Amino acid sequence: MNDVLHFSVTENGFLSSIPFFAQWITSIAASILADRLISNGTMGVTKIRKIYAIIGNLGPALGVMGASFVGCNKILATLCFTCGVALMGFCYPSLRINSLDLSPNYSPTLMGLVNGIGCLSGMATPYMVGILTPHRTVLEWRLVFWIMVIIMMSTSIIFAFFGSGEVQPWDDIKQYRLSENEKENKEGESNVIQMKSIENIKIV
Repeated sequence: MNDVLHFSVTENGFLSSIPFFAQWITSIAASILADRLISNGTMGVTKIRKIYAIIGNLGPALGVMGASFVGCNKILATLCFTCGVALMGFCYPSLRINSLDLSPNYSPTLMGLVNGIGCLSGMATPYMVGILTPHRTVLEWRLVFWIMVIIMMSTSIIFAFFGSGEVQPWDDIKQYRLSENEKENKEGESNVIQMKSIENIKIV
């Protein structure tokens, strides 16, 4: 916004916050809708995760791409950015929690690996953008956005074909259930011991 549309620092800061405020609202609304669709049996978990992932990936890609074609129209550019980032809120009830769907037992480890890989791309992106936009022109930014669109479309297609919202075979569900049963048995034994202790006290 600052490089192409020449917003002031104050305007740039304020307008840059609007898309993320919209994303916050969208993420809450999308999460509530997803829970209702799943609980009502309208859609399965896998279907919800895939549809939301596609919306959450393609929305931002098309939004920033649209912003690069509106020229110096500040209102349209801001609207495109806002709509694009707002649609990214669909990723929260999809990709962000998918590790919990796949493996309830190992979701923290899985989430750590996924976020770690994501951080690597986050570190490389500013460097690559700096190389691709030496003069900060519209055409240079358009190239960056095209690359973004291609990457996000590719990952969406991959997830649409191979993604899942079901517990995977490598998640040790039997061990998890066994641990829960052992915990319940121990609690039951503890309650029995307490009851016997109380009875002995009464007898005495």
